[in-house]
Amino acid sequence: MVIAPIVLPYYQSSVFGLQLPSVATIIQVQLGRGALILLFSLPLIVLWKKGRLSFFIGFGLLLFYKDVVMSLLAASWFPWTLCIVHGLELTVDSFLLAGVYSLMLIAKKVGITPTSPHYRKNYGNTEMK
Repeated sequence: MVIAPIVLPYYQSSVFGLQLPSVATIIQVQLGRGALILLFSLPLIVLWKKGRLSFFIGFGLLLFYKDVVMSLLAASWFPWTLCIVHGLELTVDSFLLAGVYSLMLIAKKVGITPTSPHYRKNYGNTEMK
């Protein structure tokens, strides 16, 4: 609701054919959208082999492209103020969702490398002589 003072006049004027949906409609759309994003993201989440940070960045950029770039291309006839504000809102939303998914669904990467104490303890010193 931070952006409401900026975007409400555009919705209330009906100049661009925009209509302000009810709160119930917004919640239903967001729940459905979230479920679909999770459903279609599950293969990526299950097969992800890298760490949380790389997932956060990669998935955040993927959602950014899907939400911001494609939405703004489709709504190029919107006033620039509305495009910028909605673009910022969707960017924050994309990276917040990527952050939640990375913290909740991506296992913390624990690296066992030849230089780690665990590796040396269990496999000995493997330095070539």
